Amino acid sequence: EISACLVGSEMCIRDRLSWIEREIEQCGQKVLRIKLEAPPDHPTELYLEQHVKLRLRDGLDWTALAKLSKRHGAHLSRNARSRHEGYTLRFLTQRHPGPWADARPLFEALAKVLVSAGYDVVAREAEAILVDTALHLDRGWIS
Repeated sequence: EISACLVGSEMCIRDRLSWIEREIEQCGQKVLRIKLEAPPDHPTELYLEQHVKLRLRDGLDWTALAKLSKRHGAHLSRNARSRHEGYTLRFLTQRHPGPWADARPLFEALAKVLVSAGYDVVAREAEAILVDTALHLDRGWIS
């Protein structure tokens, strides 16, 4: 995974992303996905996405968390992103078609339910996705 923080007009950033993709492919690598993200209140989103980072203790009952996630249209990452002594950091991803005024209360509701259920929410991030060239990669687990 390669991430870049680009500054400029949306058109300039899209041009820069195309250039980066060509450069990577000229090095013999295949680009599987390009996502262009912006602050969640951006007016022209493709969809909105929230990532909730959780600190989950070892021995956790995953069934309860999976049910809670599903009720809120969120997906729990399958693989542990970071394993530590006694706990694992995992991400829940939640999507909404927008606009931000509609998505924000749903994103807030998920965070509130997680905290009230006793889960340790380490961080949250919401973003507008302006470009996603491989939505099919998420088929079957995210709406």
